Amino acid sequence: MTKKFVSSRRIISVFLCFTVVALICFWRIYIIGNDEQRVQGVTNGYTLSLGRLRGTIFDSNMQPITNSETKILAAVSPTPRAITAISSYLSGEELDAVLDVLRAGKPAVVEVKKEIDCEGIVILKVPQYVSSNTVCEHLIGYLNNENHGVSGIEKAYDQYLYSDEKIEIIYPSDAFGNFLLGDQAEILYNENILASGVSLTIDIELQKLTQNAMQDVKSGAAVVMEVGSGKIRAMVSAPRFDLSRVADYLEDENSPLLNRALSAYNVGSVFKPCVAAALLESGKNTGYVCNCSGRTSVSGHIFKCHKSNGHGQVNLASALSGSCNVFFYKISSLLGADSIYKMARKLNFGTALDMGKVSTASGSLDTLKNLESSQTSLANLSIGQGKLLLSPVSILTLYEAIAGGGVYSMPSIVEGVVKNGIIERVKTSSPTRVMSEQSAKQLKRYLCEVLISGTGVSAKPSYVTAAGKTATAETGWRKDGRLIQNSWFCGFFPVEDPKYVVAVLIEDEVKNGTSGAPIFKKIADNIALYEGL
Repeated sequence: MTKKFVSSRRIISVFLCFTVVALICFWRIYIIGNDEQRVQGVTNGYTLSLGRLRGTIFDSNMQPITNSETKILAAVSPTPRAITAISSYLSGEELDAVLDVLRAGKPAVVEVKKEIDCEGIVILKVPQYVSSNTVCEHLIGYLNNENHGVSGIEKAYDQYLYSDEKIEIIYPSDAFGNFLLGDQAEILYNENILASGVSLTIDIELQKLTQNAMQDVKSGAAVVMEVGSGKIRAMVSAPRFDLSRVADYLEDENSPLLNRALSAYNVGSVFKPCVAAALLESGKNTGYVCNCSGRTSVSGHIFKCHKSNGHGQVNLASALSGSCNVFFYKISSLLGADSIYKMARKLNFGTALDMGKVSTASGSLDTLKNLESSQTSLANLSIGQGKLLLSPVSILTLYEAIAGGGVYSMPSIVEGVVKNGIIERVKTSSPTRVMSEQSAKQLKRYLCEVLISGTGVSAKPSYVTAAGKTATAETGWRKDGRLIQNSWFCGFFPVEDPKYVVAVLIEDEVKNGTSGAPIFKKIADNIALYEGL
């Protein structure tokens, strides 16, 4: 009995010991759990997402084009004073939506135009990706609802710009879900994302000057390219649109989302220097003189000059200055299709130009076979009509080659990919000679005369010397019983040492009420004054 009693006491003692230990462990777990809950309650809070971040599109000087502005946000606490303050600031549906959130006991965040000084309202400034002030919108392109690019640079460089990281506001609360009004809401986002993206050849300041010159144009385009490098410093398409409200333009009959600078058009007489270059390079008939009576016959068909009573005796210089069609009809027949076609192909006419994952429309150039077999097709090509279609960027390369001493530079729009503020520059194609320096020099001299005494006097800048060529291109389309014609001017400045070459297109010049020549003058003067040329 004694042994059994001792054994029972031992069992009871062991049991009590384990019970005490268990109680102590349970108590420690309870205390630690409560402590952790208190800490978690203080540090956790209500999180509001303000959308995703996206890498930045920079200009050539690493000035941000996107992510260039900030917007002011008011983080409003669900307190009577804060609710009263925000109610006097907002109205309508916007106010109703904010009040619904606040009445549910949660903080609300709303964009405001100015800072609000009130207890319970915290003012935050966050990066704004695009706005109504964002420049170069057609080239930049726009995004879909998933933050991916669907057009322009946004689409072409989406892999470098896309991010799934968000801009978030953390609103602190205690362990019971009560907001800590003594603490400020905190905004969190990864700034490294904003320091990466892609750098363009665009110069924001030149872009703004070009946009200013084009502000009254209803439909058209203007492109500014740097002579010698082919880098595009400004690209404007009209009508413009607001990147922050893309959905508003989807049904617009004027197609504001179309980038007209990259689209193909009938170019008319701005193509004539290409024929002139072919003539000078051939070395044949360069001194040719003809009599323009206002019309001529080609294969039994009457081809007219824009000057109905004719230009009289004209040579290459006066034909370019006065834009005499008859001269180019006749010289193309003497020169032959092969020389003109080869010069056009050297300039990559009729093919899409890849400018760094963003391309021009290919346009069209008649085949050599058809040009050799049809004198009427060759005559039409000689004045930039017929099947010829080119984009403003494409035709601009002809004038860049003339301004650059006969050397052709492939247009480019991208400097490189940016990683943490450092540009990894893309490789560009080497310049190629398409005409002799002597031919280019001679054409430059002839194109100067266009602005002095020819068809382009309204393009002559006030503050810098310039040269170029006008065009009124027939489109073949009719509207309200009238023939729709597009106006062009292509040129470069300063003449002594050309720095920039410009192409201006005005769609349906009658509707627009302007022409390309005076727009060129505005662009050249704006840039000349800005840069002190």
